[in-house]
Amino acid sequence: MQALTQILRETDVLHIQAVGISCLDGFVAAALSRTKALIVTHHSTMNWVASRRDLLSDVTFWIETRMA
Repeated sequence: MQALTQILRETDVLHIQAVGISCLDGFVAAALSRTKALIVTHHSTMNWVASRRDLLSDVTFWIETRMA
């Protein structure tokens, strides 16, 4: 998290393509570094991936939609 926060201090945009703990880490690092823009692509919300979702991905997606 510390390394990601440091890297983000030198960038304007963070694009996350993950759902789960790694996406939450990205949200926190973006907030700590004051990243100007955060873009999140949730591939697991597509119907053809629904069978592979689990409780963790559903819970983190719920949290992320409230943080966005």
